[in-house]
Amino acid sequence: MEELRFGISPEVLPGVIPDRLQGYIATLERKVREFTFLNEVSRKLLSSYDVDGVLKEALEMALVLTRSEGGCIAILDKPKDKIGEIIWAGQVYLSLKQFLSTERAFFSNFAAYGRIAKVKPGDPVLGRLQQFQPSIRSALALPLQERGQVLGVIMVMHLHDKEADHGVIYDAEDMRTLDLFGQQAAMLIEHTKLKYDAGRCLLTGRPWPPW
Repeated sequence: MEELRFGISPEVLPGVIPDRLQGYIATLERKVREFTFLNEVSRKLLSSYDVDGVLKEALEMALVLTRSEGGCIAILDKPKDKIGEIIWAGQVYLSLKQFLSTERAFFSNFAAYGRIAKVKPGDPVLGRLQQFQPSIRSALALPLQERGQVLGVIMVMHLHDKEADHGVIYDAEDMRTLDLFGQQAAMLIEHTKLKYDAGRCLLTGRPWPPW
């Protein structure tokens, strides 16, 4: 039987093309969500000094893009080089929040690692987290870096008490998405912090930069 130029016979063509198109459409829709978010956050940053608000919105969008049920952003305190404030979103247990709020070295280790880290079943780190929230199936942690400086760490988690309606292990596409997101989010977060610090120094007469 004669085949078309792409090696697909006419008999299978009707079923193959829709499947491929669905895959392309799904990818394009995901890209649109990413760029729409970044554009919206950029717009808000032009008129906002609300660092916590920007962090919260960035985290919630990261959960959407990676289909995660919970996560956090731990901010690095520049003068002390230690983890300071932690922003939370999603279905994270209070017991896990309390643990990570006191075990600050947990985030410092990821910050020092310097690149995205995948936490999956069998990993001792996941076992430690599951002591405080058994529903954690997997996690991704990424240092937020801008101009060679680590601003903090973003972590997203799959949380499922029962059977999940989607994958519970992060794949290469999730890692790529979070990595791309993290690069852009770090730049936007740093911009907001600089605006806030500059305004504070102007009002108090302190020298710039403030560290």
